[in-house]
Order: sequence, then structure tokens, then C-alpha cells
Amino acid sequence: ENEVALRGSVSTGFRAPGLQQLWYSTIATQFFNDPDTGMATPVNILISPNRSAVTEAFGVPHLKEETSVNFSGGFTARLFSNLALSADYYRVAIKDRVVLTALFDTGDAVLGDAITSIVSPFPGVGATQFFVNAVNTTTNGVDIVLDYSYRLPNGQLKLTAAANFTSTTVDKVNVPQSMLDKFSGIPGGADRVSELFLGRYGRNRLEDLLPRQKGTLGARWDRGPLLIGLRGNFFGQIGRAHV
Repeated sequence: ENEVALRGSVSTGFRAPGLQQLWYSTIATQFFNDPDTGMATPVNILISPNRSAVTEAFGVPHLKEETSVNFSGGFTARLFSNLALSADYYRVAIKDRVVLTALFDTGDAVLGDAITSIVSPFPGVGATQFFVNAVNTTTNGVDIVLDYSYRLPNGQLKLTAAANFTSTTVDKVNVPQSMLDKFSGIPGGADRVSELFLGRYGRNRLEDLLPRQKGTLGARWDRGPLLIGLRGNFFGQIGRAHV
């Protein structure tokens, strides 16, 4: 007998900043290609914790919770007693998402002198970045699962196919006004902060560094205590911005 059930939900939520987002601090060396020479150039990058002297000097506000509105809807069906199908759509809208900013470089033509002064307690540091609530994103996705069972003379065969399609878009980047105010005394400073704030790679991390399609095919044979299975996974392409 065929059976069909519908399901759906609407909810709101929040997530407090993680300890690593509040307190993580490190100086790491990364290599960047010099556009003039083509050589790899090492740069020491400081990730400064929230409420540190560096983030306070940049005007970074204290981290707060992210908030979200979530919606999902779908159905599940059992057909012919041995075939099951389910499909679900979901949408998650996050406001004030905590992200890692792009790099603020001591060699920047507009902000370089100010940045150099701020990071001067850390000799050798050439750039800095930090966590901040600044991005609104929306994630849309669909999950589809198909299960088929077939009884064999010597055991039972179960076949499974699953697919996921998802995409995340950056709806808005909210550069904190306190940061703009900190650098407004520099000609073009506020505009340069807005330009550097998330950057192309920061947007790329949120939108394209996770595959938008995933799929799974599986087969399992059961006979008493014996179980033999085979599974294959597929992951779609990702895109990486070159900076």
C-alpha cells in the first residue's frame, strides 16, 4: 500500500560566538606571489582576538550572537512496500554572521601607515585580520533520498541513492560604522576599509568553497550475521578566487 506524508517547519534561532572566534590569536607566515617579480613572498599575518588592543584600535565591535530564520518543507513516501522516497527543501537566512575579515596590509597605499602603527607591538607582522559580525547570508538547499529493498533467495539487497543541492549567497556586508569612523580622518580611509573588509576571497569562502552538489550511491547485501556493502560518493566542483 502506498503511503505519503508531508512535513514542514518554521523556526528562529541564534548562535553565540564560539570561543575560538572570541579568543583565537596567532601569527602565521603565508606566501603570496609578487605580481611584479612572480616570486613567492612571505608575509607574517596576525589574527587578533576580539577585544584585544589591535581590534579596539581598528574599531571592531564586540562579537554578538548570530540570528537566523529557518524554513523547511518536504514529503516522504513509501511505494510498492519496498520503495521509499523523500525530498526536502530548506532555507536558512543568517543575520550578523561571524566571519574572518580580509587582510589589512601594512603596505596598503591608503591605510598602510595607520595599520603599521596599530600592529607595531608585533615586530615583523605585515598584515592583520579578525573575526567580526558583518555578513548576512541565505542558504537554499534540497535533499533527495531513494531507498529500494529486494528480497533475494539468499538474503536481502538494499539500494540507496541520495543527492543534495545547496547554495549560499552573501546578501549584505555590514562594515561596522565604528571601523569607518576610526579611519575617517585619513583621506579615502573609510572607503578603503569598505573595499578591503571582506574582499573577493572572503565572499568566495562563504559562497563557493563548499560543493553545491553531493551524491551517494550505495548497495548492501544482508544474510544473517553477514553484511557486505559498497558505497560511492560524488562531490561537485568548488571555486577558489585568486588573490
